[in-house]
Amino acid sequence: RQILDNKNIWKTGYASGVTGGEYKYSFLSIDGPGGTVYKYLILFTYDSISGDSGGPVYERKLKRIDGMWTIEIKLVGHHIGWFKYLGVWYGGAISADGVRMEVGIIPMTM
Repeated sequence: RQILDNKNIWKTGYASGVTGGEYKYSFLSIDGPGGTVYKYLILFTYDSISGDSGGPVYERKLKRIDGMWTIEIKLVGHHIGWFKYLGVWYGGAISADGVRMEVGIIPMTM
């Protein structure tokens, strides 16, 4: 039975559930439509729909610890919507590290 596939980033959303994808781009700051500035934005290829915002985005790695297989989960960020970059639409998240640096709190740990 295969535990992990070739996807390494996952998003759990209220509306669409768990979907997987890959990391594509990250930005310390990028201008969005209408003068909005997004800080600590990360773009991924996972799928999402309206209602998924705020859901965790995380990395899963298969690890062997003391002879047993386990899955390590690391929070990457929180899903905030879809973003078009270089003509392609991506799922976007605000980096958990960015939240910590900006407001001084750790948003969620696993």
